[in-house]
Amino acid sequence: MSSRPPISASGLPALFVFIGYALAALDLASILSGEDTNPIPGILQNAVGAFGTKIVLDVIVTSFIAGVMSQQAAASRIVFSFARDNMFPGARVFSSISRRHRVPMNALLGVNVAPLLIFVFVYYSPDSLVKIAAFQMLAGYAAFMMVVLRRRPRLPPDSKARSRLHRTRR
Repeated sequence: MSSRPPISASGLPALFVFIGYALAALDLASILSGEDTNPIPGILQNAVGAFGTKIVLDVIVTSFIAGVMSQQAAASRIVFSFARDNMFPGARVFSSISRRHRVPMNALLGVNVAPLLIFVFVYYSPDSLVKIAAFQMLAGYAAFMMVVLRRRPRLPPDSKARSRLHRTRR
């Protein structure tokens, strides 16, 4: 059995939140027509008051930060594992593990510094956002294809691993 939660574990709560917002909206017609461009604060104010809105927003911000931290950890581990397998240029830098903290510190720094640099670049050149998003999608697909395109290790002709490999391939 898989240890991953089913898709419904994240999809159903999101659907319930959407339904809740739609039912709590006082003027759904103005929201749908586009007159009310930011309906969420008004819906929250009407439904739970000012104090309740602060609590809801605190929960949302905490959830967002937790999600970002988990993505950061996962991305740094992916960069580390690709670097460990020598799958991209400069892999030696990202394949090291900090002796003190026992984490791939260079991979963590790379995963955090690169988006920061992209953010600063997009801030000063907002027209580049579409190109960066397209490149990001392409880079994601390329990263997954690295596993497929990676060459097999070359083994000496008389090694036990080579003979085991040939036995399983027949």
